[in-house]
Amino acid sequence: VGFGIKDAQTAKQVGENADAVIVGSALVSIVEELSSDRDKMVTKVGLFANANDLAKMMQMYLNGGYYGGYRYFQEPTIESFSECAFCELQNRRGLGFDRKQLEDGPGPSCSCASEQSFGHTGFTGTMVWMDPEEQLLYIFLSNRTFPDAENWKLSKMDVRTNIQEYIYDALN
Repeated sequence: VGFGIKDAQTAKQVGENADAVIVGSALVSIVEELSSDRDKMVTKVGLFANANDLAKMMQMYLNGGYYGGYRYFQEPTIESFSECAFCELQNRRGLGFDRKQLEDGPGPSCSCASEQSFGHTGFTGTMVWMDPEEQLLYIFLSNRTFPDAENWKLSKMDVRTNIQEYIYDALN
């Protein structure tokens, strides 16, 4: 593990020989898996944070780009990245975030989320979901890949969306 790495080039060099590196305040995890031909290594990198840091960042999105007395993004930027960009093509996704499923189709959130809601689900099972209409922020942290990457119980059992539905039920 490397600490206090100042730039991406150094992180890349350290990352070649480490399981994880610290870049600023974000932890970059490097997961190596054998590719299908077994001769090449495939490296996947993801950014990880704790619930407190995620809550601050997501609250900034809910606030239209403003948090803690500072403007980080203009409100139209947040709107552009969170609104449904291709609804006319039956694609629910925004430019920067996922959106609630269209009608009763498959999707990352419970059907009870508002049309304005948006968020992200990660490979390890993490979910962050914001709903401006309800002023709701939902963060679910997990390690879906334990004991291995073939563990799909979170998805198959709808754990994240069932919890989300309980939260909406409690609000209403």
